[in-house]
Order: sequence, then structure tokens, then C-alpha cells
Amino acid sequence: MIAAAGAYRYDCGSRRVPAKMPAAEGRTNMAEKITVYQCPACTGPLKFDGNIGKLKCEYCGSTYTTQEIEALYADKNKSAAAADAEAHKKAAAAEAAAAAASAAAGGASGTAGGSDAASGWGSDAAHMRAYNCTTCGAELICDETTAATSCPYCGNPSVIPGKFAGMDRPDYVIPFKVDKKKAVSSFKEYYKGRLLLPKSFESDNHIEEIKGVYVPFWMFSGEVEGRAQYEAVKEDKRRAGNEEIVRQEHYDVYREGTMSFSKIPVDASTKMPDDLMDSIEPFNYKEMRPFGMEYMPGYLANKYDVTKEESRKRADDRAVGSFRAALRDSVKNYDSVNVRQQSEKIRPEKAEYGMLPVWLLSSNWQGKTYLFAMNGQSGKMIGDLPVSKPKLAAWVTGIFAVVFALLYFLILKQEGDSLLISGAIAFIVAAITGAVMNSSMKPVAKSHSAGAYVSDGGSLRLSRHDDRFVRTTETRRQVQSSGGSGSGGPSGPGGPGGGAGGHDVDILRADDDIDRLVRAEALVDAREIRAEDVHELIAHHGRADDVGVADEVRDKGIFRLVVDLLRRAHLLNVALVHDDDRVAHGERLLLVVRHVDEGDSKLLL
Repeated sequence: MIAAAGAYRYDCGSRRVPAKMPAAEGRTNMAEKITVYQCPACTGPLKFDGNIGKLKCEYCGSTYTTQEIEALYADKNKSAAAADAEAHKKAAAAEAAAAAASAAAGGASGTAGGSDAASGWGSDAAHMRAYNCTTCGAELICDETTAATSCPYCGNPSVIPGKFAGMDRPDYVIPFKVDKKKAVSSFKEYYKGRLLLPKSFESDNHIEEIKGVYVPFWMFSGEVEGRAQYEAVKEDKRRAGNEEIVRQEHYDVYREGTMSFSKIPVDASTKMPDDLMDSIEPFNYKEMRPFGMEYMPGYLANKYDVTKEESRKRADDRAVGSFRAALRDSVKNYDSVNVRQQSEKIRPEKAEYGMLPVWLLSSNWQGKTYLFAMNGQSGKMIGDLPVSKPKLAAWVTGIFAVVFALLYFLILKQEGDSLLISGAIAFIVAAITGAVMNSSMKPVAKSHSAGAYVSDGGSLRLSRHDDRFVRTTETRRQVQSSGGSGSGGPSGPGGPGGGAGGHDVDILRADDDIDRLVRAEALVDAREIRAEDVHELIAHHGRADDVGVADEVRDKGIFRLVVDLLRRAHLLNVALVHDDDRVAHGERLLLVVRHVDEGDSKLLL
């Protein structure tokens, strides 16, 4: 069915277009350039069904294997490819002749270009192609990259074999496994229950268009070889009195290695947003098959219009990103690691051409179009959703209020600058949470790694693993004692934390003073030093109510915390006279309670 001049036709995407078609390619034998896949039993349209892995007639339900249809249409596809190639030659010759005539006329042919523009095509005319449906005779207007489509009048799937011939023939195809019905239901599940989604989106949005497309991809394999030098630091912090001591060990770390990648995909169509295609990865290459046009009926398909040379950089960047991350992850057991220098070399192996399945869904809401994509193999759905600003503001405000209340009333207990501190922390937490919630509604992003495509057994292979110690640095800084200082009172000498007579004890955190005290008394218990030699280390231990790490000392010294309540005298206070005769382990408790029958110490006490 050919519409009259001045009317409209439908293009290969089922969109209405101007009827007048530029004759750049000619109109002879247009029907010979396409193959319409029809059921051998009833001539109904055939479509590849991913659920059964066969072509199925939409009318009578007959099914056929890809091998059966390939054999049935082999001759037709061959002649159609030849016809398309011949048409391209004639079109190229006509364009060359027109260009020569234009040059000879001094550019007067600009009028012709104006004619095309007036007909509604403009500069796109040179990139459009006209075909006839072999079933109903309708004229199909497609761009030059279209390789498979369906007639908008009779619905029969049409494939243009010439787009898959010679050097343009793909190496692989991954067939669709998810059908249209599943794609629609998955789309609804995708936005259902989103906290920041405008309430009207669920009820008012409608799917304008849904189509299954075999998207052209270049798939790159190769190896990354590289090296890196890092500055790594091991850090130890401790406290001595009112000083915090930070000791750092510095190392020069060297790593060299290689990593192999297989079939990193890069979409090769300018019609597909790169970030959207990256976001639906990965594809399962175990289900990849040698290309056959028998998988195309019922779906759209485009030939690549981005060359492999133009696409290679994206694949190389992703491979390098994964290699750098793996090399960095091999540097372990350090508190901080900084990159000093790094370099990589790409060893490309091969670039292959494949057709991968994608469902594209276009939804309109409040005059704006939202595009979503679904992996036609795995069913992974992705797309940016609208955000309700009132909902976002309500969530941020609520989080701020909750965090502020917890900090101000329960933790900081309204002391000192707690109002300012609580407000600042609550603001930061609320802002970060709001940003995370907002970004969850916008998940589409370009990929900068290729971890899913590391070759089997191709994880990072290190050829150099060298960690060299360089130097040690130590810094000290004064820290304010939580127990205060001065004389008398609770913070004075003999008080629970002040002056020369006390330790600041906090059983809920590390306390260097108590740690030193424990270590000192443990050494006495283990008979490694004399009691009077360590007295000066623990003489400032004042009254404390904390009891911890209490262990019974047996045949070896182990740490135990001193129990000192109500300012009881220390057993280790220096005596006026000391004979340095230690009492055996088994006699200490008896000595303390002044009842040692066999120790002969009663009279002395």
C-alpha cells in the first residue's frame, strides 16, 4: 500500500512520516531487498519466542526451529542481500553524479536540497531508505542502519539481509528470553513502592512505546599490563599522660601485573544512550550463539553506526579502571595508601560484533518523556525516575529532627555547646541521607569498570609484590585531660582523677594510664621486677571504681586491674624498711588476712 503524494507513510519505527521520499537510492525492486518471515503452514507472521527458543506463528501457533527457517529462507536471504548491495552501488553512483553536476553548476543544486527540506526530510534524506513489504505492498521508510522491523500495516516481520552481509554480518547473537508482557510488568514493579516517587506517576504515566531491539555491540578482548607505586603508612596511636603519641611507619609499595578481559561490550549505535546500555549489564555470554537472521523476526534491529575504532577507547578505559582497582586491592594491612604513579599498557586481542537483546520502554508523565531499558536476557530493568520535591524535603526534615533529638536530649544531654554540635551533626546526616535517596531514583550511569568480563582464570596476576620500609615518624600533641587538674577537691591530689594523685579512668574507652598501671603490676606478679622499682609508675593511681580484666595469677604473669576502693592504701606503697623478700603465690591471701600458720609472718605484722 503506497500512500498518495502529500499524504503520510509510516516509517520502520511505526511513526508517521512525510510521504515524499527522496529518490537517492531508487525505487526499483524494493521488495526484493527484504525478507518477510511467514509461517509455512498459514503464511502468518513468524516471531522468535525466547521462552521456547523457536520461531512461532502468531496465528496458527506452529513452531519451527531456527535451523528449519534458515534452510527455508536461505535462497531468499541471499538474493535480497545481493539486491540491496546493487541498490547501494547505484545510489552511490547517482550521488557522485549529482555532486559533480552541482560542482559544475556552481552550487546551484542547493535548490534541490531546499525541495527535500520542503518535503519534510531536509538533510536526513540521504540517510533514509525505502522498501516495499512483500505481503501487502506497503512502502516502508527506514534509516540506513535499520536491519529488522515489522510492517505497520500487516504486522509481518521484515528483515533486510543486506545489513547483515559481508563485513557487516555479526559474529554472535544473544536471543531474547524475556517477552513483552514480562517487560511491561517488570516496569510497573520497578517504580512500585519508591519512597520519593510522585504519587501521580503511578496513576497518570502511560507507556507510549515499547519495543524489543537487537542492539549492535562491539565486544573487545585483550590484556592490561601495568605497574604502580604507592606510599603506604601503618599508624599506631597511644596516650601517655596528657600527650597523644602518633607513630607512623612509611613504606614504598611496588606492584606490577597483568589482567585479561573477554568481550567487554560497547554499544555501537548512536541511537542508544551509552549510560543506559551500560546500566543493563551484564549479559550472560554462555547463552551467546553464532549469529543467524532467524532470531530477528518480531524485533527491531539496527546495524552499527559507531566503528570499532571509535568504540575501543570506552572498552580500554573500563579495563584499565578494573585493573587499577585490582592492583590497589593487592596492597593490604596498611592504614592509608596513596598512589604515587601508575601506568598501563593495553594489549588488544580481538574485537567481535554481536547483537544483544534490549527492551526499550518510553513513558510520558506531565509532558516529559522517560526512557527505560530492560536487559532482554536477564530481565534487569533500569531508568531514571521523577523525584517528588515535597517528599524529599519531608524525609530530610524528619531525619534531621530525629538525629537532633537523639543527640541533644539523650547523648549530649544539653550540656555546653551541645545545641550547636547536635544541629551540625543532624544537618550533615540528613543531607547525606537525602542525597543517597535522590541518587537511588537516578541509577543510570556510565560504567567505569569491566569486572564482570575478566577472563576465566584471568584475575590479577602479580609479577612484582614489593613492600619497602622507608622511615618512622613520631608526633606528639597535648590533649586536655577529662578529669581536669589542680589541687584539692575531686580533681585535686588524692581525688578521683586530679593532680599527682589520680588517674582519669573511663572503662568504656582506651585509657593509657590504666594500661600502664596494669602492665606494671603484672610484671611484679610475674616476678620480673621488684615492687619498689615500679612504685613510681603507679604511685599516681588514685581512687577508682572500675574493675576489669581480673584474672588469677598462677604460674605466669597476666594482666589484672588493681582494685582500689574508698582510698584504701596500696599494697605496693613503698615501706620504710623493705627486705625485698617476696611471699610465694600461695601465701599472699593468707598474709593479707593475717592468718599464716606456716608463713611465720604473724608476729612481724
